[in-house]
Amino acid sequence: MQQVEKMQKSLAFLLNSFSNFFLKKYDVTTSFYIYLKAIALIFFISIFSILYQFNDLSVLENSTTAYNASIYFNVFKWVPLSFAKPLLWIGLSTSITLFFLILPFWMILINAIVYSSITLYFPTFLSFQWDTLLIETLLVTLLFISPKIIKIQKKDPWLIPYAQLLPVILLVIRLFFHSGVVKLISNDPLWLSQNALNIHFYSQPFPHLLSYYTHRFVVFNNLSIVLTQLMFIIELIVPFGLLSNTYRKISASILILFQITIIFTGNYGYFNFLTIALLCIPLLIKETEKLVLPIEKIQFPKTIKQSMITNASLMAVFSIIIINGITIIHYPRSNVLMFESVFENLMVFNKFGLFARMTHNQTKFTINVSNNGVDWENIKLKYFDSSGYPTLRFIQPYHPRIRWQLWFKFINHQQYPTWYIKFIEAISKNSHNFPSILKNNNQLKKTYRLIKLCYQDITFNLNQPSQIWNDQYNKSCHIYNTHKKRFSILH
Repeated sequence: MQQVEKMQKSLAFLLNSFSNFFLKKYDVTTSFYIYLKAIALIFFISIFSILYQFNDLSVLENSTTAYNASIYFNVFKWVPLSFAKPLLWIGLSTSITLFFLILPFWMILINAIVYSSITLYFPTFLSFQWDTLLIETLLVTLLFISPKIIKIQKKDPWLIPYAQLLPVILLVIRLFFHSGVVKLISNDPLWLSQNALNIHFYSQPFPHLLSYYTHRFVVFNNLSIVLTQLMFIIELIVPFGLLSNTYRKISASILILFQITIIFTGNYGYFNFLTIALLCIPLLIKETEKLVLPIEKIQFPKTIKQSMITNASLMAVFSIIIINGITIIHYPRSNVLMFESVFENLMVFNKFGLFARMTHNQTKFTINVSNNGVDWENIKLKYFDSSGYPTLRFIQPYHPRIRWQLWFKFINHQQYPTWYIKFIEAISKNSHNFPSILKNNNQLKKTYRLIKLCYQDITFNLNQPSQIWNDQYNKSCHIYNTHKKRFSILH
């Protein structure tokens, strides 16, 4: 009898510990209200920007891949691809509805379906980590809300157990942890020597003016090593503080400050704003009373073996979710998540990790058109000045998709991806195409036979702030003949 009482007390202790950790409720009245508003706003901005660029992207994209994708949230399995633009308008409407917190569960679900389908419609231009992060965010948000809720009022008390908070926290941990790990396992000499920040601010995809002054400050004060070490601490260690009641708010505050710092050093669309929205939940939640389960209410299991099997099964499932959320298995050619095939069709447990390998330059880029090869007219590009230098504009949270893909094209000047060929040919047929990336110039003719594309590596000029960019020596120009459909190098 005494042995049974001891086992009951032990079981009560275990159940109380489990309850206090996973079933303890938190007050998310304020944090969830702000979070939903922020998610709705970010989704609205993203959908609106895709609508603005829709016609340009459609010309360059091979959208037939949307039919073949096996993802479950793909409406193009049942509707024609011509429904893509109306689908975006539906997403815009549901984001507005979500902003006013009306039918939140269903609006979030529709938004997730819309965005995952559009991501498949534009696989070249919507395959970035912030796109997959937005889809994952929408999916984990569904765990907070009952489908029966009609409207969320600002002052309505909102209590949820920690088990419901955990998916969001693990998503944030995975995002930061992966970003740190991929840098270490990439064997990139700039990360290993901790000198990456000596070039990052000008070699990133889309620097703005503060990137230049941040770069000068880091280089002149020799801060690259210190800041790189601090970054690794923030990405690899700080996120795990979100799992602790004691350090949760401190960790969230540090991570939010880190995201604000990134916003002020480069353009990354809505990515950092979305991450801050996710971090609002662990930052603003309030703890409630501890949940204590009285011993007399415990039903002692019939057999210890049955209890062990049940608990082991639950812990195995739970452990798989946690491990899959934060672990990367390193193979010689790729870094993959455990059990990736189980989740990839749902666009959850995606791999995250920015700038695993550093690029070393920014690119000056000009486009000229001609019919005789002698008289050349300049095509004026948005986000580049008249000389072809990046304009260093601050444009986030807007994300210019074609301009972003140009940066990837610049990494390998001699390579011409399919979308880039389409881009050049479309300009030759109508030089007034692509209003999302080309400036209007009524002096240009409509069609041209030859297109000259010039690239030159550039870096920040630290000695003369009045002249921000410094040209390097490796300038190259390629001419595309639209009749012969081939490139030639101009010597």
